[in-house]
Amino acid sequence: MDPEVFFLIIVPLLEMSLIMLIGISSPGGENNFYTILVNLEHDDGSKMFLTYKHEMICDYCKGRPNQIDCRHLVDHNPPWKSVKGLDITKRVLQGREQDILQESLYVLSLCSVAF
Repeated sequence: MDPEVFFLIIVPLLEMSLIMLIGISSPGGENNFYTILVNLEHDDGSKMFLTYKHEMICDYCKGRPNQIDCRHLVDHNPPWKSVKGLDITKRVLQGREQDILQESLYVLSLCSVAF
């Protein structure tokens, strides 16, 4: 999404007394436009937006060799995604570990910049 759309159309809507903004995205790195938004804080330090972070690699496997083969959280897979589909994705994207981590396992890639 072009950031101007967000700033000129969505942000003014946030002034309404009853508003809900639902944003869904793959993680994109610390400098990603979306990541910056979900990390915004009020002056008192509280988060501006309620966020839910979902990763499919457990803390034990994260950062280890073959981390994309972690199966410890497979029961936490969203209902619209299948384990078989994940296996197919991993096979098709073989050799592209960062893409698998970001798009299928929801793990932040620190090298991506959106804007």
